[in-house]
Amino acid sequence: AVGMGMYLPMEVDLFIPLGALLGWLYQRSTSKLANHAFAERLGTLMATGLIVGESLMGVLYAALVAGASGAGKEDSAGVIAFFPDAPSWATPLGMALFAVGIGALYAWTRGRAGVPLPASEERATVR
Repeated sequence: AVGMGMYLPMEVDLFIPLGALLGWLYQRSTSKLANHAFAERLGTLMATGLIVGESLMGVLYAALVAGASGAGKEDSAGVIAFFPDAPSWATPLGMALFAVGIGALYAWTRGRAGVPLPASEERATVR
């Protein structure tokens, strides 16, 4: 945690404890479900996928910006902007849609974990 605080800027660091809090709340909400191990595994997989996806998009974006600036484009930072002159409400709307999507994924996982496994599948996963 200390290394992340020294390496990353503050606007990125603030999301680390928020993610930890959300993960703790998710685990706490699924602890009494019939298939808690499934919910925990799938929740971890989704979080890992989000982290890896964000990293890959960062690399792709950096490559596109470098390519656009090498080609002499004036505004290379907006190389993948769908709407270059987006209104001020576009960013909060995008953040809200992202939060709703993530919430829906975790709600779906929690719902699936509430269904007990058949006895034959439960024995197979315990081994």
